[in-house]
Amino acid sequence: MCRLRFPFLAAFLLVTMPVVPAALPLSAPPADSHIATIAGVEASLPWQARFVAVDTATAAADAARTGVAETWITIKNSGDREQTIRLDLTLTPRSSSQTQGLAFSHNVSLAPRSDLRVPLPSSLLARADYGLHDASIRLTTDGGQSSSATDVLALYPRNPQPARGESIMPIGFATGAALATPRLLEIASTLGFEYYRFNAVWSEVQPREKQWRWDRLDARLALLRQYNFRWHVTTTGSTRWSGPGQRFDPPRLDAWRDWITALARRYHDDIQLWEVWNEPNLPFFTGTVDQYDQLQRVAHDAIKAVSPDLPVTSGGYAGINHGRSKPGAFEAAFRAYPESCDWFAYHMHDAFPQFFNDLHIRLPEAARRARGDGTFPPLVFTETGFDTRFGQSFQASTLAKKMTYAAAIGAKSYTWYNLMDRAGRDTPEKPGHTFGLITNPTGTGDFASIEDDIRPKESFAAAATAIRLLRHARPLETWAQDGRYFAWLFALPENTRLLVAWTEGEATPDTLRVVRTGSPQTVVTKLDIFGNPTPVPSTDDLALVQFAAAPCYYLFRGGDAPPASHDPLVMLSRQIVPDSSGNVSIDFSLTNPLSRPLVLTAPEPLTIPARETAVLPLRRAIPPGAFGDIHSLSIPFAFANLPWTPSLRVPVVFNTLDATSPAGQRFTLRELRHVTNKQDHDPHTLHLLWSGPNDLSVQGTLRAFRPASSSTIRLRIELEVTDNTLHPAASGSPLLDGDALELGWASASGSSGRLEIAADPGDSPRVAGDPAHRRALASAVIRSEPARNPWEGPRIHYTLELDLSRMGLTKTDLASGFRFNLALHDNDGDGPKSWIALAPGLGGPASFRPSDFPFLRAQAAR
Repeated sequence: MCRLRFPFLAAFLLVTMPVVPAALPLSAPPADSHIATIAGVEASLPWQARFVAVDTATAAADAARTGVAETWITIKNSGDREQTIRLDLTLTPRSSSQTQGLAFSHNVSLAPRSDLRVPLPSSLLARADYGLHDASIRLTTDGGQSSSATDVLALYPRNPQPARGESIMPIGFATGAALATPRLLEIASTLGFEYYRFNAVWSEVQPREKQWRWDRLDARLALLRQYNFRWHVTTTGSTRWSGPGQRFDPPRLDAWRDWITALARRYHDDIQLWEVWNEPNLPFFTGTVDQYDQLQRVAHDAIKAVSPDLPVTSGGYAGINHGRSKPGAFEAAFRAYPESCDWFAYHMHDAFPQFFNDLHIRLPEAARRARGDGTFPPLVFTETGFDTRFGQSFQASTLAKKMTYAAAIGAKSYTWYNLMDRAGRDTPEKPGHTFGLITNPTGTGDFASIEDDIRPKESFAAAATAIRLLRHARPLETWAQDGRYFAWLFALPENTRLLVAWTEGEATPDTLRVVRTGSPQTVVTKLDIFGNPTPVPSTDDLALVQFAAAPCYYLFRGGDAPPASHDPLVMLSRQIVPDSSGNVSIDFSLTNPLSRPLVLTAPEPLTIPARETAVLPLRRAIPPGAFGDIHSLSIPFAFANLPWTPSLRVPVVFNTLDATSPAGQRFTLRELRHVTNKQDHDPHTLHLLWSGPNDLSVQGTLRAFRPASSSTIRLRIELEVTDNTLHPAASGSPLLDGDALELGWASASGSSGRLEIAADPGDSPRVAGDPAHRRALASAVIRSEPARNPWEGPRIHYTLELDLSRMGLTKTDLASGFRFNLALHDNDGDGPKSWIALAPGLGGPASFRPSDFPFLRAQAAR
C-alpha cells in the first residue's frame, strides 16, 4: 500500500522573539488569500498538509490513533536579507463537536533567498478532531503583521485497501472523462478506495481494424497497480471503422466481440468488474434498445469465455426519472438478467430522498412490469454522487446516506462520482460540476496543472469513515425507512454491530430511541460523520440512540446477541407550527422502557410508570418569522439516576398561509430550496436542471373573499411567473410534462384533492384531475407577457378562483386552516425540467403528500 509520507527538512533555526504589540500595522492583503506575505516572506500550507491521514492501531472505526503523516508549513524568503519571523497558525474545526480552535506559534530565521519547512507538532494534530479544519496563517516581524491567510486541512483516518474479495461492498471512485494523476491516486489510496472506474477507449487501442496499440492503456494499468487499485472497466464507444462512424454509434458485432475479448485477455487479473457501456439509455448510445441488448449479450459472453468468475454488469443506466431515457430500456435490461449480466448497474446523482424513492419504489416496479416473476437483479452502483449545490455539509451527509442505503439493500459495489470537482473556485457550489471530494481551482480536466492548488471538501473526510465502516457491513435489519426517519442495523467483523440513523428533511424533529444492547458487556460508541467517537452510557442493558439531521454511526462491540430496538423514548408525532400569538405547543410522547418508574427532571418534572407512555406538554415563545422559515429549538432532557442527558432539535415551521386580510398572503419562490428537478443531476443534462430565477420563479398572492350575493368563500390565486420559455404540454401528453400549475389540498378529516392546469393562454386552459375536484375551479385565466428587459424571461400570469365549498372542506377547516400547496412545472422545449413549490408534497400523483403542505387560513378567527 502506498502511503503519504513526507520527510521533514532537517535544517531550520529557532530563535527567540519578543511579543509583538497588537497595534502593529497590517500589510496589504496578498493577491492569493492562501499565502501569508510580509516583507518578501511567504508562508502557506502545501498540498500535502491539506490531506492529513492518521494511522490507527486497527482498522476498526473507533481505533486509537498511532501516528500522523508528517505535516508542515512552507516558508519562503525571496528577499536579499535575513528575516526573523514569527509564524502563527490557528486550526478551527468546521463541522465537529470540538468547540475551540488549536493554536501553534513558531519563531524562525531565514537566510536570503531560502525556504524551509516548519513541521506541525504531532501533539497538536493529535488533539484535533477528524474532519475539516479552517487554517489561519499569519506572519509577524518587528515591523508589522501580515494579513491572515486562510486554507483548509482535512484530518481523517487512513484506511487500508482490502484484498480482492475481502469487502462485502467494495467501494471505488471515478473521475469522469479526465484521468487521475499519480498524486490523486496516492490521495485516493489513503481513503481506502479499492478500484478506479475509467473508460477503455477502443479507438485509442485499435485505431484501425488490424492495428493494436496497447502502450497508453498498459501505462495506466501499471499506475493502478503501483497504488494498489483494481480497474472498474467501462467500454463505451465505437471506432470510426467499426460502425457508422460516430463514437456512440452501435459497432459491428464481430468487431465488438474481438475488442472485448482482447481487452479481457490482456487485463483479466486487473479488473474488479466490467460495465459494458455508460448510460446506454441516453444518447451516449445512438442505437435502439434491441441493438444495445445484442451488444450487451455479445460482451457478456466474450468476457465469460475468458474470465468466468469476473462480474459483468449491465450498462450503467442513468436515473429512471431521466427525461431522455429511451422507452423500454430499463424493462429490457431487467428481462435480460441473468443471461447477459450478473448485476444491474445504476447511476443516480440526486439527493437521498430521490435515491431512496428510485431504489425502494420505481426500479422494483419497472422490474415487476418487465418480468412478472418478482425477480430483481443484484444491484451495483457504478456512478452515483451529489454536488455541493446545498453546501459541503449537505454533500457529506448525502454521501453517508447513499452509501449506507446501498449497503442496506445488499449492493455488490459502490462507485462514488466524482473524486474531483469540475468547477473553479469562483463557483464552488455550481450544480452538476461539484460532485468531487476535492476542489478544482479552475475547473480544468488537466489535473496535473492544478495539483498544488487542490483542497479537500467535507465529503472527503466523511468518505474516510463511511468507507471504513460500510465496505464490511452485512445488513441485518431495517429499523426505520418511512421517509422521515431512517435506520439500519449491520454486522461488522470482530463481533461488532453497526447502526446508522438519521432524520430526513429540515422540518423533521429529532427523536430518541432506546436500544437493548444485547449484553451487559456490550460497549456502545457513537461516531459522527467524520468518525469522532463519543462513549454512549447504558443502564439495564439499554442505550440511547438519537436520530438527528446528520447521519450518526453507533457501534455495539461485544455481547452474544445483536442490539434490539424498543419504542421511541421521546418523539413528536406532528410538525410544530406557531400559533397567531407567536407561541408553540409541543407535546412530547415519552415511553418508559424500564421495569421501574422513569423520573424526568428536565425540561420539566414528570414521572412515568414502568412500561407506560405519557405526554409532556411544553409551551414556548419564539421570535416572529416569515412564511417558509424554520426556527429550531433545542430542548434538553435529563433523567434522575440515569446517565442520559440528550438535547433534541425541534424545528418550528412557519407554514401558515393567512389569506384572510384584504391584501392576502404574498409569497415569492425564487430559491433553490423551493425547486425540485425532474431530471437526475447528471452532468450531461445540466440544461434540464433549474438554472436560476430567470429560468423559473414566482411572485404570488392568495386571498380569500366572498363574492357579492354569495354565501360561499372563494380563494383567489394570482401568480406572476418568470419563465424563459412558455411551453405547455403537447396535446395528449401529461399536463405536468409541460408548463403547468399544480394545486393540492387536504382537510382535517382526511379528504384531499389535486388539480393540474396547463399554461394555455386564455380563459379555458386544459385541466386534469378528479371531476369532483375540477368543479372547485370557478375560473382560470392565463396570459403571457413579453420580457420587460433583455436579462429577464417572459412572464406568465395566472388568475384563478377556487370555490372552497366544492373542495370537501368543513367549517373547522375554514376557521382553523386546511392543508394547501401549489407548484409551477417547467418545460423549455427539451423535456420536463423542474417544479417550484410553496412546500414539499406536490410533483404529480406519486409525490402527493398533503401532510407536508402548509396550512391556509381562509376565514378570520371570530
